Amino acid sequence: MNLDPPVAVRSANSAEHRFLDRGADRAIRQIVIRNPDRHEPIVSRTGRPSIFYNTSPPVFIENGCMANKVKAIPEGSEGATPYLSIQGAAEAIEFYKKAFGATETMRLSGPDGRIGHAELKIGKANIMLADEHPEIGFLSPKTLGGSPVMIHIYVEDVDVLAAQAEAAGAKVKRAVADQFYGDRVCQFEDPFGHGWHFATHKEDVSPEEMKKRAAAYSAGGQS
Repeated sequence: MNLDPPVAVRSANSAEHRFLDRGADRAIRQIVIRNPDRHEPIVSRTGRPSIFYNTSPPVFIENGCMANKVKAIPEGSEGATPYLSIQGAAEAIEFYKKAFGATETMRLSGPDGRIGHAELKIGKANIMLADEHPEIGFLSPKTLGGSPVMIHIYVEDVDVLAAQAEAAGAKVKRAVADQFYGDRVCQFEDPFGHGWHFATHKEDVSPEEMKKRAAAYSAGGQS
């Protein structure tokens, strides 16, 4: 039997397939490959019968058709996401809407009425939260007596947000003020024990200038 050398063919989804031409099987006239990105057929250009070996990673199947792979990291979730444990998560969600302009994007409640998982967006920041579940060690600041964690979020206008948060009942820990590193910032504690630090960037400061300003700031007895 006469075997031609393998021919490398690259499909539209960049997956490499190797075809070993065999002259014995005259019934096969062409091979059709499904493009998982466009669901369009790509026909092998050789007119001779072929057997192919797919060396690309497997793809998912939906309704009998090849489909795109699921993203391991969802779009918009590339960075760290705070996950808050709260006594009274439902009340906290309403507070965050009123104080910080949060938008609720998901809520799952359990049979006992406690929120098992919820998601919010404050500006472009993702926040996850749930009612505390002491039975699995998921404890809130109220139970622990406070939290050492501060959630930092940049906003378009920190003055507007600060006024809104204070009016909603957030406890002011640091009033709005310009800082040497180029941000205008404020700090709050919410009624559920979580700390929030909001800022609007006002000035780009070079590393050299930052060192000078930090030294002057420290010399002034501030921290």
